[in-house]
Amino acid sequence: MPESASKPTKIDQQLAGPLITVGRRTVQPLTRLAGQHSENNGPSGGGAGAWVRLTPLEVIVSDPAGAERRIAVINPTARILGGMAALAAFVAAGSAVLILIARLRERRN
Repeated sequence: MPESASKPTKIDQQLAGPLITVGRRTVQPLTRLAGQHSENNGPSGGGAGAWVRLTPLEVIVSDPAGAERRIAVINPTARILGGMAALAAFVAAGSAVLILIARLRERRN
């Protein structure tokens, strides 16, 4: 009997965390769960696997009068990785320029 692998199922959900009371205000975090899930069943057994990514989106702050404020959460990992990629590109470009200058000097001598 051939093994039957399921087509990967996309996961994309917005999740609300528990309500947290701080003083007279209530705070609730919101996140996005994204990824894929798949299963594999065959005569020798089966298995399942998934990859997921949990990304913070915003925090909802409610005051006693019922007014709500939504505060966006900035993803520090994405900002740091972006900065690292920009620095790596700058170093690579600078190295290429220095190598080009060194080769041009060698040809002149």
